[in-house]
Amino acid sequence: MKKIFFTLMALWFGALFLKAQHLERIQFTNDSLDSKCDFRYSDCATSVYLDSLRSLYDLTSITKNCSSHLEKAKKLMDWTHSRWRHNGWDQPEKSDAISILQEAEAGKNFRCVEYGIVLAAVLNSVGIPARVLGLRTKDVETRKSGAGHVVTEAYLPDLRKWILLDGQTNKIPIMKGIPLNAVELNLALNNHPKQVQFSNVYGICKGKTTRRYIDWIGQYLFYFNTSFDQSYDGEKMKCNGKSSMMLVPLGAKQPKIFQIKHKIDYCIYTNNVNDFYRIPCLQE
Repeated sequence: MKKIFFTLMALWFGALFLKAQHLERIQFTNDSLDSKCDFRYSDCATSVYLDSLRSLYDLTSITKNCSSHLEKAKKLMDWTHSRWRHNGWDQPEKSDAISILQEAEAGKNFRCVEYGIVLAAVLNSVGIPARVLGLRTKDVETRKSGAGHVVTEAYLPDLRKWILLDGQTNKIPIMKGIPLNAVELNLALNNHPKQVQFSNVYGICKGKTTRRYIDWIGQYLFYFNTSFDQSYDGEKMKCNGKSSMMLVPLGAKQPKIFQIKHKIDYCIYTNNVNDFYRIPCLQE
């Protein structure tokens, strides 16, 4: 009798867990661009910081034989993924890519945040515009922990589109051979889940770990935020005093709190997917 009771309890808690992983359907507008708020990215040819990063880690040697920007992105994602083991609690003393890599070389392990920062920087250093992207759950204000995940998005000039790269798990989502950005991944998982795959430099990712990843990542594909200024030299740019833009689904509230106690007072909110995924503008 006790065995049956505990089995039922396990199934009940399992159902709750799966419900918490629920993938929400989201919609946005496709309005014209708002010219008041733009994003900025460093030109790798003139950025002192990116030149230092590229030279210190000989990053051009990693991508020298690549025939496409996607191949370059996969190589650099794999390189970033291999720098340390994931640790969801440890934070670096400094939050820039070079400092993180140096601390990792000394034996430290870091969070998804640091994978996002380093991967964005190494991509920018070889001429692929990239940004750190925060993913947030629908219940971002009330969940005590685990309400966010951090990844990287890169703009591939040869494909003329943004794509998502998860440096922590070494995965890029694709559908019918086309890499997807974060919003496209939500739509694909909702509408064509069997067609969604994940790839990296070793090919298509398969097995139970990929299924678990899909179940896990889905909960974070609701709110999306990124900084206006992704450059590496000089004073940081803001828009109307705010440092970031948050893409909010139509009909959803604009979150003001992260995980019960952390204020979100640094965002301009938009429902316009075109504003969020505009073509990158390099720093002059």
